[in-house]
Amino acid sequence: MTSAAPTQARATGPETAPAALPAEAEEELLTAATYDLVEELSEAGVELSVKEGRLAFKAPPGRLTDALKERIREQKEALLALLGPDEAVRARARTLPLSELQQSYWLGEAGTQGIAGAGCWYNGFSVETLDLERLQAALSALFARHDSLRMTVGPDGRGRLLEHVGPFPLEYQDLRALPAAEVERELERTRTTMSRPRSGAEVWPLYRMCVQRTAERFYVHVEGRLLVGDATSWFLYVEELRKLLEDPARTDLPAPGRLASLILRRFRQLVSADYQRARQYWAGRAIPPSPALPVRTLAEGGGRIRRLIADLPEAEATVLTARAREFGLTLDNALMGAFALVLAEWAQAPDFSINVLHGGGRHLGLPLGHFGGIVRLELNVRREASFADLAGAIRQRLALDMGYASVDGVTVQRIAARQSGTPVRAGVVAYSSGLALGRSDTEIGLAQLGWKPEGASIQSPGVLIDQQVFRTLDGLRFHWDIDADTLCPGVGEAMFETFLAGVRRLAEAHDWKTPLRMGLPPAQQASQARANATSAERSVHRLHSLLERQVRGHHGAAVVTRERTLSFQELGQRASGVANALRARGAKPDVPVAIVANKGWEQVVAALGTVMVGAPYVPLDPSWPSARLSAVLSAADVGMALCDAAGAEALAREGGGAALVSLRIDAVPLASMDAAGPDTGQLAYILFTSGSTGEPKGVAISHDAVATTLEDIQRRFGVGPEDCVLGVSHLHFDLSVFDIFGVLGAGGRLVLPPPASHPDPAELFPLVQEHRVTVWNTVPAIMEMLVEYMESRGLQAPSLRLALLSGDWIPVTLPARIRSVFPNARVVSLGGATEASIWSNAFEVQDVPATWSSIPYGFPLANQQLLVLHPGVGTPCPDWVEGELAIAGQGLAEGYWRAPEKTAAAFVTHPETGQRLYLTGDRARRWPDGNIEFLGRTDGQVKISGYRVELGDVTAALKKCPAVDKAVVVAVGPREHRWLAAFVTPTGAEPPELRDMLSALLPSYMVPRRIHWLPELPLTANGKVDQAKLRELALLDQPVTLAPRTPAEHLMAELWSQILGRPIRDTQVSFFEVGGESVLAVRLANAIEHRTGVRPELAELLRTATIEGMARVMGGQRGGAHSALVRMQRGAEGAPTVVCIHPVGGTVYCYRELVDLLGKRFTVVGLQSLGLERGDLSLRDLAAHYVEQLDSAGLKPDVLFGWSLGGAVALEVQRRLEVRGTRRVAAVLVDPWVRKPAASKPEMKALEAAFIRDVLRGAGTLSLEALAERLRTRSLPEVVQSLGGDGLAQRARGSELAALFEQFRQNTSALLGYDPPDGPVDADVWFADAQRPEDFPHLQPLDQCRQVPRVHRVPADHYGIMEGDALKRIAAALRSRFEVTQEAAS
Repeated sequence: MTSAAPTQARATGPETAPAALPAEAEEELLTAATYDLVEELSEAGVELSVKEGRLAFKAPPGRLTDALKERIREQKEALLALLGPDEAVRARARTLPLSELQQSYWLGEAGTQGIAGAGCWYNGFSVETLDLERLQAALSALFARHDSLRMTVGPDGRGRLLEHVGPFPLEYQDLRALPAAEVERELERTRTTMSRPRSGAEVWPLYRMCVQRTAERFYVHVEGRLLVGDATSWFLYVEELRKLLEDPARTDLPAPGRLASLILRRFRQLVSADYQRARQYWAGRAIPPSPALPVRTLAEGGGRIRRLIADLPEAEATVLTARAREFGLTLDNALMGAFALVLAEWAQAPDFSINVLHGGGRHLGLPLGHFGGIVRLELNVRREASFADLAGAIRQRLALDMGYASVDGVTVQRIAARQSGTPVRAGVVAYSSGLALGRSDTEIGLAQLGWKPEGASIQSPGVLIDQQVFRTLDGLRFHWDIDADTLCPGVGEAMFETFLAGVRRLAEAHDWKTPLRMGLPPAQQASQARANATSAERSVHRLHSLLERQVRGHHGAAVVTRERTLSFQELGQRASGVANALRARGAKPDVPVAIVANKGWEQVVAALGTVMVGAPYVPLDPSWPSARLSAVLSAADVGMALCDAAGAEALAREGGGAALVSLRIDAVPLASMDAAGPDTGQLAYILFTSGSTGEPKGVAISHDAVATTLEDIQRRFGVGPEDCVLGVSHLHFDLSVFDIFGVLGAGGRLVLPPPASHPDPAELFPLVQEHRVTVWNTVPAIMEMLVEYMESRGLQAPSLRLALLSGDWIPVTLPARIRSVFPNARVVSLGGATEASIWSNAFEVQDVPATWSSIPYGFPLANQQLLVLHPGVGTPCPDWVEGELAIAGQGLAEGYWRAPEKTAAAFVTHPETGQRLYLTGDRARRWPDGNIEFLGRTDGQVKISGYRVELGDVTAALKKCPAVDKAVVVAVGPREHRWLAAFVTPTGAEPPELRDMLSALLPSYMVPRRIHWLPELPLTANGKVDQAKLRELALLDQPVTLAPRTPAEHLMAELWSQILGRPIRDTQVSFFEVGGESVLAVRLANAIEHRTGVRPELAELLRTATIEGMARVMGGQRGGAHSALVRMQRGAEGAPTVVCIHPVGGTVYCYRELVDLLGKRFTVVGLQSLGLERGDLSLRDLAAHYVEQLDSAGLKPDVLFGWSLGGAVALEVQRRLEVRGTRRVAAVLVDPWVRKPAASKPEMKALEAAFIRDVLRGAGTLSLEALAERLRTRSLPEVVQSLGGDGLAQRARGSELAALFEQFRQNTSALLGYDPPDGPVDADVWFADAQRPEDFPHLQPLDQCRQVPRVHRVPADHYGIMEGDALKRIAAALRSRFEVTQEAAS
């Protein structure tokens, strides 16, 4: 080591590796080959011994192969030496095997994670005075005496004993001349470098010491390998070093002994009968894994070991020892019992195993070395057992296992891993005791020399906690070495605190005949109490009272649909009418009323009217299968139903509503609010969810409970009259309760999108814009769909201020994406259960750290509490420990409707606090700041598209189908987008088509995407259904039934493959079967639009969700295989129709941004020539063809809109419509160019250059001449690809690019052969003032050859005019024109 100061450091020992064994050394008899053979024979179950000077063996049949026999013959002499009586031969061995534990340390150091991990340790000390020469001499003498201190480990994992190593290389550094700050930096640098080995284990020494001298004192740094010595050896090492420091030349020390003798005496046991019996004992045991303690993600782990130290005074230690003896226990038994209880408190299960280090049967004397071993001790912690019984069971198990300790715990773990088929995992917990060593001074180790400890660490990545105990003159000393980088923050410290508290209680007043409850550390108790201190005043206790006050005092819009808008006054009158009608027909408080209606104003009226009469409403979806409707109606036992037209039709199917009194909501007469009358019912609604037995279960929510949630959310986020929510959620999904009663109850507006089986962001975004929606409330997947859509189009919506996401996992990347498109939005994660009134907790998401794997659940809402409990025990879990989430407080449901057994199982009373709890079945853990993190489910319940689905419910439906014998359903896919796969075995009959049968029994979201017929279900080794294998099978591709045939199918297959990230070639497989989900469906729609210029409607696209079906749908949206028509947007009923005519490129993709700007107030149809079988038609012929297409489709355009070439075509279409006698159609022409007089036909290369400029929207700064020059040496596709970008041309394949160019060539030819009609142009014409004429050498702007009365000029070029602010001006003018027209008409 060198100094950082100008002066060089002075080293007192050699700086290079010591000399190897002398060349004249005798050849070794016992070598690595000998040890390899012995280990193989042991693994094969072979027993070897020496009888009368000859080798004898015993082997199971077939194990002793000819190859092994040959190797035994080759190693005969070595084996006789190893197994025979001559100790002297073994003592001379210089190559030695490592023990199993040493091998594990070495494997970890070599980069292969062993059972115990790579092992090294560091200790730092300071001392006032130090005789360096005496220390050097003492260490040299010590290392010369002991074989283990002169050992290295070769690349083959075998120990090598060095005979002559010279003086010990004590490192020294004089820092006295350095400034104080430099001294501190140098000390810290040395601590860091000494905390890990400087070189591999093949380089001596495996123990280093460095002394640094400052002006005040000496600092001693010591680093060593765990494989060098066990606790006993280091105890003896310190004793000898103390004596040698007194006199390095002393000769009265005991003989050091030969390391090889003891090592090989143990090693040869591997082929003994006792060892084989021990292997059989362990092979017959089902050893549980290590305790699953709370650990960080892999990204955070690091293996930094921190040492925690505490003392138990002698008086308490004496009492503890005496109390243990009263029950026939040792002190170690008692400490292990306390340790086990602490581990059980922080572990995932009460059954686990720990590593107990033992001395390996060695005596306490010399030689030094690592003779320790591990017993893999199984602990079965029963919290209800008395402490004496618990510790007694540990004593008995340990005593029994020690009888078979010749097989080390490292090997035991490998045996268990081999039998279970799972790899040996790191993360073990160890217990080691130094109580048998007797008492040391107050300090342990080198501190006994008078050196002051200044820090210690151990590097052992495979060990999470290593608990050590020693005796000192002052009592008991406890060391816990914890992996602080792998355990969650504070876990090791909290466990140590709890352990010490438990030990002290055992030494004080605790009755050992009763259970010892460990409990939480005081700081955690206080933290959890603070998190649940949510008491707040309430003013609302009836659900409809929120709305009634708005109805009486608010005159603005309340419910907005495409068809109509209800004011608050009309909403109140219609709801009062429903209440009167129900009351007149015998409706009673707390007797449920069904609402069977599609999304619309009728649902809102029905819900409000029902609760006003005191009855709970039961929402049902008309689209549900009749069997499901019947099941819910029967379970709810309803006598009345409110319905719309779709609901009436659903009830009429198969007589589903024969016994019901059915009322059409829209037919009920209005009534005044005063006529509604009082209500006395307790229940507000009953929502039916999936049930594990196959029968739906109804959650009965009271007014008071749901008002608890709504009032808090209104206050917390300031929901008021200025707010507007988009009501996306179905009425049978409890998020709708907030939309209706929370937002409307605060005076806000509820905008309802049209009913749809699949929410389409292309439908939702215009509503957000048009109505300036401020509050969003959906499952994360729907928001993600909208964000995906907006990102692809560069859209933003600044009106949104609050995004409430709940019901499923929130992707960790989603909050930032939301803020990118909704720049003013607060993103809030909400959680809870239907059984606890919508939500029970909230977390406002800011920046998401990279280490988060999920968004936290957050903190309890007002008057609600969240508890994380040990399953089946009911005691609170410590911070970071996974348990079952329980909800308490004023938001809890009354229970399950008419299901007392289910209610009793889920709604329990806490035995200690008396709180009423709902056991959610969710797995969760609490963070130190009180935050709750959701981790998944404890049972077979999953979330599909935000809906709760019990896998047992789907399984039960499958078993009702004919020909099904056994059935299992699994959930697969990423947790944010789970989907179902079913596996069934047949009874022997011909397997039917199950999907249609299931669709008649279950809602669509519960029908598995994939259904697999198997001869038998795969089983695990213990006979259970192999769920992991089924999930693997679910993701495998099935054989292709029909490959793509048409160009449209080939395109669709390519886009599917692009979106799903793997080749898809089957035109008959469902998009969802191969991994598609809602967000990917939006991406697919985006991709289709990018490639074809047509955006499909999502619901129509997914209705036939195969490649064949989607290709057919796209053909329909284009009006047929050879149609020019493209339906780009369907507006509201009576909306003006805008016909957008393609530019020279032939597609209408360029109008995408215009469509977004116009919104749903316009129906937009495109005319495109791409794919049209037309030959070289003139522009007049094109226009005539387009007029025919419009006539055939029954379309009467209100506006003709054309950019570039499209402007010229629009003029001609306008002329032809007028000549035919049609009213003159308005036209908007955007930067129209027409041919110059006597324009010549461009050359092919010039035409290709113009094509590149067009498809790349100007091609940057490249001129036509520069592009033509590139085309002289490269092909058209090569030039296009080399220019980069994200346009249609870059994504096109060679053949598609050729088709695009051919369209461009034909359209250019048509334009160059056309002269516009004579006379003034009757159109609004927008010109791009920044366009350079030289870019279009054969063309001229329209106003240079014709009179244009209505001219608008925009500071943009030919391509920039169709985007950004320029296009916004054009769209705004068009919208304004029709708004004025509509006002005049009205």
